[in-house]
Amino acid sequence: MWGLVAFVLNYIPTLGSIIAVIPPTLVALVFEGVGIGIATLIGLAVIQVVMGNFIDPRVQGKSLQLSPFVALISIVFWGWVWDISGAILGVPMTVAIILLCQEFKSTRGIAIVLGEVER
Repeated sequence: MWGLVAFVLNYIPTLGSIIAVIPPTLVALVFEGVGIGIATLIGLAVIQVVMGNFIDPRVQGKSLQLSPFVALISIVFWGWVWDISGAILGVPMTVAIILLCQEFKSTRGIAIVLGEVER
């Protein structure tokens, strides 16, 4: 259950990772004690940092052909436009825009700037 909660919350940049660590840590504190609670907090924090800073950007960059910088800018922009739902859908919408721009010769320059597209 906590893995599913973390999966959903990780779509929200930065705050989602922090929020995903809190409920399992509180449950461990209440039911298992302080030692296990602290171990849970440290373990989940390490997993979130490694996934968020190393694995996710590399996988996104290779599979989506989208640089981490463009992904971050798209999340910020679409989050500003549509609030939380825009932040969650920012990367998929940007990838859709890149794919659309690739199809037309006049907009291929936009696709090249936003993504890692062959010229």
